[in-house]
Amino acid sequence: MPAKAKRVHFEDDSNFPPTPSPTFSNASLLSSPGPLTPQHYPLPASSLQYGPYSPYGAPPKQFAHAQVQSPLAFGAAPYAAGQVSMNPLLAAPPPGYAPPLSWNLTRPPSSAARFTPGSPRPALLDAALLATPATHPALPALTLICDILPWSVAVVPVGGAPWARPSCVTVGDVLHTLYSALRLAVNSTELAHLPPDAQAHVQAAFRQRCALADAGEKAKGIKRVDFLVGLNGFAGLSMVTGGAVMKGKGLGEVWALHLAPA
Repeated sequence: MPAKAKRVHFEDDSNFPPTPSPTFSNASLLSSPGPLTPQHYPLPASSLQYGPYSPYGAPPKQFAHAQVQSPLAFGAAPYAAGQVSMNPLLAAPPPGYAPPLSWNLTRPPSSAARFTPGSPRPALLDAALLATPATHPALPALTLICDILPWSVAVVPVGGAPWARPSCVTVGDVLHTLYSALRLAVNSTELAHLPPDAQAHVQAAFRQRCALADAGEKAKGIKRVDFLVGLNGFAGLSMVTGGAVMKGKGLGEVWALHLAPA
């Protein structure tokens, strides 16, 4: 008897604030004088070599998990002048290791789970972990970029959220803001930033997602998550230290999002 197709969709989560409207100010289109270059538009997942998009060279399930510092002790670590480090829950791992966080970006942040030594299965993040600072030292705002997304995502404390801290970005802020940004609909101007072949890849990803989604998802149109063209796995963040995106930014304020097959 053939197996039933697995249905996937964006899930609602009562523990998180409602999704912002399409005018959401925390995600902005990166300025570009012309068409995006080949390394900056979506390609079919089967053609990717993982280099620009993921810190490892094969699907993460083939790798062991790195021994990382406890996220709860992260903020208490000594501060080295001039250095900013990412919370071990969010940091891209060394080459050859899977990220400590298991999260499919099409699912709400409440589904994100942490791998721990000696445990065969990842455990969901609790309130204490979500409330830990995203960086050390703690910063009031971060910017996320990704090679295959033409948007930057500004992360600031989410007011009223149970994980929020008034003066710094937390793990929960990063997960929630990224998820919300990827749920936004794509308008014709944003889609037109892509060359025709890249648009075809995005449209194919959209059709594939809708085929497995609940009824009515197709009517909502292409979403930013479709620009990931199947690379829906969160593979960590690494610091950006140069380039135009750093204009007006300090060290540790801009981070690159790594992706992998979910």
